Amino acid sequence: MKPPTSIVLISLARAAGVNHIIEEGREGGLSAFIYHHHGFRLTSVEYLPEDEPTAALRIMAPDIKIVDGDGSVLIPKMVNEMTADEAARTMVIFDGEKRVQAHNTFKKIRDKVAFAAFDDSQVPAFRDYLDAEGETWFETELNLTSAQQKLASMWYVDTPLNVRKAGPTANIEIQQGSHTTFVRGGGWGRLHRSGGAGHNMR
Repeated sequence: MKPPTSIVLISLARAAGVNHIIEEGREGGLSAFIYHHHGFRLTSVEYLPEDEPTAALRIMAPDIKIVDGDGSVLIPKMVNEMTADEAARTMVIFDGEKRVQAHNTFKKIRDKVAFAAFDDSQVPAFRDYLDAEGETWFETELNLTSAQQKLASMWYVDTPLNVRKAGPTANIEIQQGSHTTFVRGGGWGRLHRSGGAGHNMR
């Protein structure tokens, strides 16, 4: 995930009231460290962990929860053990499982979490798949058409005024060439309807 994409992800997470990020796919550990540095509780899931990055995270950011194993099993288990409010304040980054396989895992938790990010999603067939699934989504690789811009603006409905002022497209346009898809989950709307959206961190 490119740095500008991470900025957009952080912005969306704060707009949604997210305070917990589950990241599937650790690799070098930098993105996990960045999200933790920005104040989010971070759970890092990796199917094939590398020793050095994992050891570095334990030293540099001991608050990060390190979990090794199959994300398709572990992530639904984690979310199902949360309260409804905890799940609504959680987002999931899929950078281990990809595209349809990752979405199959997401469907197990879709109604509970705020949203998910699918990295390396630049395959056109994945866009068609998400449409067929009835998802609300936008992809950072695409120039926003008027219809997509309207769709992206849905993310900002009922968010605080200071968040809305920047508008959705200003953050999205800086990252043309990145390839990540954001998909809205049921927790997003539930948290906003209850008036609980905010910027509370860990």
